[in-house]
Amino acid sequence: STIRFINTAFPEFTLRGERPLDPDAPACHLSFYEAEAYAKWAGARLPTEAEWETAARPSWDAAVEEGSFLEDEDPHPGRRGSGGPLNHLAGGVWEWTRSAHEPYPGYAPPAGAVGEYNGKFMCGSFVLRGGCCATPRDHVRVTYRNFFRPGARWAFSGVRLARGGEPEGKKARVTRTARKTNLRPTIRGRQAEETLESDAIKGLVNPDGVRMLPAKHLYDARGSELFERICGLDEYYVTRTENRILGDAASSIAEAVGPGAVLIEPGAGDGTKARRLLEILDEPRMFVPIEISPSALETCVEQAAGAHPGVVVQPVCAGFSEGLELIAGQPLENRLVFFAGSTIGNTGRSGRADLLRSFAKAAGAGGRVLVGFDMVKDPGVLEAAYDDAEGVSAAFGLNLIRRLNRELDAGFDEDTFRYEAEWQADEARIRMSLVCERAQAATIAGRAVRLDAGDRIVTEYSHKFTERSIAQEAGAAGLRPLRTWTDPDGWFSLVLFETRGEADHDQR
Repeated sequence: STIRFINTAFPEFTLRGERPLDPDAPACHLSFYEAEAYAKWAGARLPTEAEWETAARPSWDAAVEEGSFLEDEDPHPGRRGSGGPLNHLAGGVWEWTRSAHEPYPGYAPPAGAVGEYNGKFMCGSFVLRGGCCATPRDHVRVTYRNFFRPGARWAFSGVRLARGGEPEGKKARVTRTARKTNLRPTIRGRQAEETLESDAIKGLVNPDGVRMLPAKHLYDARGSELFERICGLDEYYVTRTENRILGDAASSIAEAVGPGAVLIEPGAGDGTKARRLLEILDEPRMFVPIEISPSALETCVEQAAGAHPGVVVQPVCAGFSEGLELIAGQPLENRLVFFAGSTIGNTGRSGRADLLRSFAKAAGAGGRVLVGFDMVKDPGVLEAAYDDAEGVSAAFGLNLIRRLNRELDAGFDEDTFRYEAEWQADEARIRMSLVCERAQAATIAGRAVRLDAGDRIVTEYSHKFTERSIAQEAGAAGLRPLRTWTDPDGWFSLVLFETRGEADHDQR
């Protein structure tokens, strides 16, 4: 969305007197109310200060180099900057965020005048970020917080917009600064590099061995609905068994984690399991859901904030690795990374090693990691859990063929595929696949796909664990088991680890 002034010759009053309005300079003299009103009109919003800082940090030094500051002796925002995505990020104007000016978690005002000053002003104001043309260059920093009351039209306050909540499957990135001619969003989902089409080309047209599609593509609207049904089936023990463990071991888990935890959940979804854990923990301080879907994250934040008003909720809209990397650099104590369900088993051994190391890094020195592991058990129980008598699991898998036809016009004969869930003892995993029962040809983005009778498309692996394999893999990632909670049958385990320093990367 672009805004232009109808009469660009209209004078603008500056500290050097009147001069013609520069339509390419940043908009300034804006109150919080005006900034928020424009954001809504533009179909956007103001960023939180955490989003602003996260997006600004990678390019901060370059932005400061380009910015206009007090030393430049031009006390008014000008059209300096590269014109790229981070234009005017530093200098020019202070940029409103939607975050209230409140103390960071764990902050306590010091005794004396400084504490009294900070304590008085930490209410009724909103945070601005970035520095302005009147800020000394050696004074500005990416963590610098300014604050004004929402009605204040301070001379050098402006706006940077964010988008979120519309495109699914995107991560955080910065776009353009708010300018008089081009007011655009600054923080929005980064385009996901792996789309259904690109993954289908890689996994079906040019497969590296086994034909396979990533399991994430199972979860369109229909797939998500079917999975919810799977979780309630008699054969699918995972969800109810984990919930039973959380209920039976509530006091023991709370005691092991300790009071005042910062709960971090990668892949939070709507936050149902985290809210259950927040009920168990002893006075948790903060909940940090990491979720790539903006709509799911919005639901998660609203429900968590409503259910736990005393807990600070700080959402991160990103994928697993990016979100955990962002959290790793934040000054938060007593962290608990929570990875529920049997999701840890959906990646291969090397992928799990990377994931566990990222958990350890995000938890920090002396932090905790709580992971759910589905254990090795009778193959009949496992195969029934992933191929139920009602055929819901089969419909869930076969829906992927319908997605390929509907979204990519692939032309597969949907009636010639059979769903199969098979226990592979040598790999300790369930392999879920779609078996082609009749030779056929299809196309993906104009590229031919040929399947013979008996060919299969793997949709998902679900690895299972033993106490020994858990200890080996976690130990290689720098995690030491502290406590294990399980059900009477030993079907599922919740394992609490603590970080123990640098991982031994030679142990695989």
